[in-house]
Amino acid sequence: MHKGSRARGIRKHSHSEDYGKNVRKKASREDELPTIIESEKDPLILILDQVQDPHNLGACLRTANGAGCCAVIAPKDRSAPLNETVRRVACGAAETTPYIQVTNISRT
Repeated sequence: MHKGSRARGIRKHSHSEDYGKNVRKKASREDELPTIIESEKDPLILILDQVQDPHNLGACLRTANGAGCCAVIAPKDRSAPLNETVRRVACGAAETTPYIQVTNISRT
């Protein structure tokens, strides 16, 4: 605070000690999905089909993270890969929300 100013009921709150604890550096594997689902009380999963634009995938990951999804699933064929564009657009959600590419969505 500046000299002579008064506090107005606002406090600084920092999460720096928690930053990076749940960071994932790469896409998750298909066989990790049951473990991810079992670790959640009420699992919410976003399933994407034919999202080929990296900007759209990044936006979907960001939205899924904000909605509390425990994973995002997409097919291996005809979907955008997890690349730098996706990571940039996702604003950190690509590192915390598991992105799982599966062979067949209907069999998963």
